[in-house]
Amino acid sequence: MRRTRLRRVPVVTDPTHPDWRCLVDDEGRTLARFAYGHRDGRPIADLVETEAGVAAVADRMVRELPGWKVAGAPALGEALVDRGARPTRHVHVHSRDLTANPAGAPRSPLPPGITIGPLDRPASELAPLYESAYPPGHVDWTYTGPPRDYEHDLAGILDGPLAGPRLPIGRLALDARHRPAGVLIVTRLEGEPPFGGPWVAELFRRPGDDVRGAGRALLESGLHAATQEGYPALGLAVTDGNPAQRLYQELGFERILSSLVVVLNRGA
Repeated sequence: MRRTRLRRVPVVTDPTHPDWRCLVDDEGRTLARFAYGHRDGRPIADLVETEAGVAAVADRMVRELPGWKVAGAPALGEALVDRGARPTRHVHVHSRDLTANPAGAPRSPLPPGITIGPLDRPASELAPLYESAYPPGHVDWTYTGPPRDYEHDLAGILDGPLAGPRLPIGRLALDARHRPAGVLIVTRLEGEPPFGGPWVAELFRRPGDDVRGAGRALLESGLHAATQEGYPALGLAVTDGNPAQRLYQELGFERILSSLVVVLNRGA
């Protein structure tokens, strides 16, 4: 197995991200620091903070971190793509501070016939709705394409492996025939807000004007439940170009950062 200089440098102590690491050059000078973790079966350099020029950081990452995911500023992601990395998502991270800005009871009117309750349906029942909300060509599949198996993908979110343990503040919208019309999944990510803690893993609804407003109502209900449970914040990530970003901003989610996530070539 190839050894990397990264494994020979100390972990930087941080109360909110205890597993921060440094990427250094041949003289031991720090080029970048990042939160180390694993995502989708790969090690990831997350929340990269560069302390040298983007080109120098990109060159070193390509050399030292083959096969890793890297999540950092778009400029770094673009430099890595120029060096053969595969982009997976251009994302904006948002968070609502529920201590400074607690959420009251939902106020938006529900679409006719829609009710909102606990998220108590399995992936097998929700997968058709998931697929209709994220069809091929959706902005979320810009880099990766849609999942081969929507039910398997959704089950991984509902059951924890893909997005952390699920919290009971998720919500399900049902239509007048008690069919799923919208879903809010909230999980807990490692670390503390705004990049960890309670997290909107998925928010989607059935296409069509008859359920317009269900997504807003679901998120308002989730925000209120999170406030009632005493959670300090609720975070989420939205793909660049997704019109849902406007809804998040209207409901008090502030943009924290933008990131281009890439996968480095294993053969670099």
